[in-house]
Amino acid sequence: MRRPILLMAVLLAGCATSPKGLERPEYASVFTVDQGYQLTLKRIVAATEECRPVQLLPVGQLINDVQNYNDLKEARIVQGASGVGTQIYKVIALKEVEGVTTVTLYTKARAGETLASLKKWAAGSTECK
Repeated sequence: MRRPILLMAVLLAGCATSPKGLERPEYASVFTVDQGYQLTLKRIVAATEECRPVQLLPVGQLINDVQNYNDLKEARIVQGASGVGTQIYKVIALKEVEGVTTVTLYTKARAGETLASLKKWAAGSTECK
């Protein structure tokens, strides 16, 4: 009985209750791509949908909120789970300036692995691993 509770506590430790809770410099990883933000957004969203892991808990729903601000040339993807409260575990912000898009990943867990995937997906790969 203790193991499932411990596992849940470890998983929730890498989360925040709102996107703003993650959008802090200490949780940020950044890279740029030489293309518009809309193409970058499209590629990341498509790969995220294709590569999404199976839901671990039968309680609640996965959050995959895509906010696209065309007039500002920026977008934001918020990923998390809701059910027993709201837990946000990843925020991906995209901002285009003069045809170059800056992608900022905010997360507390597995940042290096996630950043590597985002770079591949932004470049057009559909590989999940």
